[in-house]
Amino acid sequence: MCFPAVGRPVCARTALALACLAAALPTQAAEGTAPTVATLGTVDVTAPASATTEGSDQYLSTAPSATATGLALRSQDTPQPVQVLTRSLLNDQDAQSVRDLAVLSAGLSTSRGQLYARGFALSHWMVDGMSVSSDKNFDLSQSLALYDRVEVVQGASGLMSGMGTPSAALNLVRKLPTAQPRVELQLRAGRWNQREAMVDASGPLNAAGSLRARAVVDANNHHSYMDRMASRKRSYYGVVEADIAAQTTLRLGASQQRNIHRDSLSEIPTAPDGGDLHLPRSTYLGYDWEYWQQQTDTAFAQLEHEWDSGWRLRADLLRLHSQLEYLGTYLNGGTPTAMRQSLGQYNSSQEENSYAVSLRGPWRFAGRTHQLALGLSHRRGDTSGQGWTAPNWITGLNVYAPMAPVAAPNLGLLSAYAYRYRQTLDPTQTGVWLATQLQLHERLQLTLGGRWDRYRHAGLVADNFRMPMQRTDQDRLQHFSRYAGLVWELDARHSAYLQTSDIFQPRTERDMAGQVLPSTTGRTYGAGLQGRYLDQRLQAGIHLFQATQRHALEQEYQQFTCPSYPGVACYRSIEQVRSRGVTLQLQGQITPGWQLSASTTLVSSRHTQDPQKQGQRYEPQLPRLQWQLSTVYRLPDSAWRVGGSLYRQSSTGNTGLDTLSGYQYRIRQPSYTLVGLMAARQITPHWQLQLNVHNLLDKRYYRSIEAPMFTAYGPPRSWQATLRYQY
Repeated sequence: MCFPAVGRPVCARTALALACLAAALPTQAAEGTAPTVATLGTVDVTAPASATTEGSDQYLSTAPSATATGLALRSQDTPQPVQVLTRSLLNDQDAQSVRDLAVLSAGLSTSRGQLYARGFALSHWMVDGMSVSSDKNFDLSQSLALYDRVEVVQGASGLMSGMGTPSAALNLVRKLPTAQPRVELQLRAGRWNQREAMVDASGPLNAAGSLRARAVVDANNHHSYMDRMASRKRSYYGVVEADIAAQTTLRLGASQQRNIHRDSLSEIPTAPDGGDLHLPRSTYLGYDWEYWQQQTDTAFAQLEHEWDSGWRLRADLLRLHSQLEYLGTYLNGGTPTAMRQSLGQYNSSQEENSYAVSLRGPWRFAGRTHQLALGLSHRRGDTSGQGWTAPNWITGLNVYAPMAPVAAPNLGLLSAYAYRYRQTLDPTQTGVWLATQLQLHERLQLTLGGRWDRYRHAGLVADNFRMPMQRTDQDRLQHFSRYAGLVWELDARHSAYLQTSDIFQPRTERDMAGQVLPSTTGRTYGAGLQGRYLDQRLQAGIHLFQATQRHALEQEYQQFTCPSYPGVACYRSIEQVRSRGVTLQLQGQITPGWQLSASTTLVSSRHTQDPQKQGQRYEPQLPRLQWQLSTVYRLPDSAWRVGGSLYRQSSTGNTGLDTLSGYQYRIRQPSYTLVGLMAARQITPHWQLQLNVHNLLDKRYYRSIEAPMFTAYGPPRSWQATLRYQY
């Protein structure tokens, strides 16, 4: 038997089985003649791995990915850890929003409404490989129903995005039209009056199958474990795909995600010194008329052409428009029985227009085949935000007493006398990149890449109190990012790698003097060992990393002398921060009915050159050690599948000076473990019923520890039932 790498001609297992069966069965022989044996010649079948994961029932994808370098590389040939969260994994573990990815992917965590990895925040996302800003376009509650899979590349992503921190790159890959008719219906119901319906329809629009389409509608209404909180989410997606030539495909699509939340920025407070007040997890310190809502509209076009030589051309256009509106309260100090509560209203609008052209394919030199990829991208954004705040709108709030009803305020009267502020940003980025994989030896591959970017940025921030107007103008800021990786195939199963890349991120934040802070720069290093087992169905890896970041940001504790506060906070530039760690991963199929995804991540981030916090932890609210496990097992000869999940993190803590109350605080979250269970039964070939239980042990914990006025408890035990129809 032969099992070469995916993407090359392989011996089809069906053909092999038939050949063995035919060889074992003698044919009926004529009298007086020796029996003859029927034989079947070797059949070679070209079987490139499909990147699409839905319907595979697998937790591991073996298809090449271009998220890390722009080159279509298998994970064992990529000098960085690449993890694909497949559609089966997302469905089994009931991952409905981007926030849920934090307990499924290696080393991800959430803080301040952002995802973090390796000790740093993710500054950009990717949608089908197109980089977009994450500050206003994406909130962590957006639906995953529109996507086939999520590709996570640990480490700096500057080669593809041009800027970013040494955390990770998250690529949300949209669902595409299918060649055969396909319909999926999901009905969900869960604790706290959760109700959801999803319809996903796909198939050809003409007899030849050259015109295909897909549409997804996802509607979700639910209340919260916190009193009076509720949300309503709507997601719409449509795409049309046409084969305009034999090897040319055009896609046109659009999507809309609209979230409306009855919610408040008044989180669960701690005592002024950071001690736990032991409030019920259902405590809500807001009012029924508070809300924040966000709508993101996206339109895109993709043109792909592939030549017989293996070269592929792709052109992308992405237009994204996001609007955010908020009206609500937030706590700003005091004692537990006499809190002060402020009121504010804010709205923002952000638009991004992105264009990209890329070309990749094989080339030969010195008798060996190599790969080359190059591209050009341009992105322009336009962001504006404005709002007002009325400090100390309510005083004497007792967090232990039931919240008394408060009528909606007269916004016109308040806004006329409140503190008002506005901010605009107008960034433009143009980049050119080149990457190649050189086959130095049959077992040694060198990946080199470089990207040149030019940034232009203009903006202003102003208020009606301290700062009439301050402009920001950065014209023709240029940077060249480098990438290098070496992969050595130790044997048929194992490969080792070394990797290094640059860090670069322009800044728009200001210091206490009102000056724009310098760009963040640095370098990352990585080394690892990766293995493939059980006929490529199981993948394991150990990954070591170090990132040194200069001019990292930290928000100033004391904001009273900040010229733009409270509209826009002031930051300081840290001379140097260093992050080191290790990740162990295991993902794939243990037995024919057992799928598993597991990881352990240890991260240590320190201020290595900083007169204020020399040697102290950087971002101490993030866990140093995390364990993650997701698994499902199909019972033999049964319609049942059972599984579960486990997430554990080490203790965390946060200390500082609360700028609103003036107290020194220390908030501590001991280590905790979250356990989930799932069970699913295939009722008929088309109908399936699934039950998920989250936080089975009903663990009480903080899901964020930012400051005494901005902590929040995690949700208690909950359940959700899903009825799924697939045709």
